[in-house]
Amino acid sequence: MSKVICVRLPDESVWTKFITFVAEKYHKTKGVLGLEVCEALKFYLEVKAREKCTHTHSSNVHKPKSRTMKTLKHIAEQIMTEYENEIPQTEVERIITQVAGGDKRTLRKYTRLLVEHDVLKRDRPIAGTKPLKFIFKVNGYANRIR
Repeated sequence: MSKVICVRLPDESVWTKFITFVAEKYHKTKGVLGLEVCEALKFYLEVKAREKCTHTHSSNVHKPKSRTMKTLKHIAEQIMTEYENEIPQTEVERIITQVAGGDKRTLRKYTRLLVEHDVLKRDRPIAGTKPLKFIFKVNGYANRIR
């Protein structure tokens, strides 16, 4: 099923850049523009879903238990020992799995905490990964975790 949409963009240059991107990729816009808009929306939703907190107990979101913080500090130290500038999400998950376990909830939790505590910062997506994965910048603030 196709859907016709009409929106007002606050920044016309974004649309111009998007059309230029699609035209360069396909050497046309007719017939492919809708597909690319759909892909862009999917990408946006995946990124936002990863940023969204999935905990049901909001009181624990900003106050992790001390065991969690010790584990987080251990993970952060290992990341900074092995990587200086950038680290792919697959490697972050490998380190988390070694230290805390490989359950998808555990991976999400510690990845989110590493970002919240400024140890890692999302830099750019890794092309062709499903589900979407990122390259992270290593900020090197493990000593801030208490």
